[in-house]
Amino acid sequence: MRIAILGCGAVGSTIARILRSREIADEVLCIDRNVKRIKVFLMGDEEGFIVKEYDVLRDDIYSEVRSYDLVVNALPTSHSIGDKEYPLNIKVMDIALKAGVNYIDLACFGGRSRIAEQIHLNHRFEKNNLFALINAVASPGLTNLLARENSEELDRVETVSIKTLEEQRGSEFVLPWSKAEMFNVASKSLIYRNGKFMFKEPFSEIEPYEFPEPFGRMNTYLISSDEVYTIPYFLKIKNLDVKAAGSDIEVLRTLYRIGIFDDKPISYKGRKISPKKFMYSILPDTPLPSEVVKLVEDGVIEEGYFALFVDNYGKVRGEKALMRSYVIFPSQTQINEILPGSSYIAYPTAICTVAFIKTLIKRNNICGVHPPESLEKSLRRETLNFLEKERIFVNTEFKIVENKQH
Repeated sequence: MRIAILGCGAVGSTIARILRSREIADEVLCIDRNVKRIKVFLMGDEEGFIVKEYDVLRDDIYSEVRSYDLVVNALPTSHSIGDKEYPLNIKVMDIALKAGVNYIDLACFGGRSRIAEQIHLNHRFEKNNLFALINAVASPGLTNLLARENSEELDRVETVSIKTLEEQRGSEFVLPWSKAEMFNVASKSLIYRNGKFMFKEPFSEIEPYEFPEPFGRMNTYLISSDEVYTIPYFLKIKNLDVKAAGSDIEVLRTLYRIGIFDDKPISYKGRKISPKKFMYSILPDTPLPSEVVKLVEDGVIEEGYFALFVDNYGKVRGEKALMRSYVIFPSQTQINEILPGSSYIAYPTAICTVAFIKTLIKRNNICGVHPPESLEKSLRRETLNFLEKERIFVNTEFKIVENKQH
């Protein structure tokens, strides 16, 4: 399989490195608007990769990708023109359609819409006998797949409740996400309640949740997450929300509560300034791979964790029941051994995308635009089997919950 990756930052480069190390791709093309950046994120090891500099917004890259089997869109989901944000996925999907190449991406733009924008291109991909897998990372992605798996263990499902945990321990806080992703998490949170979509304040609806050791009981908060933009269209449910917990989320919540994410300009020494734009301008970029290694070696990051939990509430033989699936990904110190330079956020994100890519090889002539929850059973099992071989295991729990109101 020949694979082209558009956007080779922390996640895109990790996808490329895993594809090569697992010998999944015969050829990997890395495209970014900054070749120097690609080389830094590949840790100076470009052997086995084709590296090219293009700006997807300005350059016609159709001719570069048309000989490939798959385009991986690891770019941000939007780009700015003035003060407005515009979806970028559709442009990249158009490139894939024009080139006659299958497609996979990591997230949707969503915004004030109530459905992932990529879904609107389903007919065009079907017409061209091409496959597009969307929102295919850990969350969204593996969470969607597990929501479907859990649903098939119940006679009826009423509620899907997704929790993610991002926990960093060390002497100082290190930004684990891109700045764009950080600000996206703090946007209005789409939820699905009693069969209707609605937007809620981010970091609201505090819910204590009992995580397994070494985490324990933590507060979880509503966040903006892409699962809600697809799951209600593919699973018959009444309620869905996504909440997050952990030290990383507590930092974001604090910044949100003091108004750092506010777009509205404030007066400062006779000048108008947007707290959000100011914060964006002074925040450091995501640490480079070499910096991640050093931060761990120096003890600045003592440990970092990412985990996800998918709880389906419904009924089995007339009794209220809970089907839970959860995954605790390798910790930062473990990742330093597996793939030095990747982070406890980038590695889980990338390894799940690679699992979905491996699954696409055996897609059995399916075409159209699909989120992970719409994949047939055999393809879902292929994804989970790949993760198991990478020692990433899905833990499951089933119990009757007579007194739980869902």
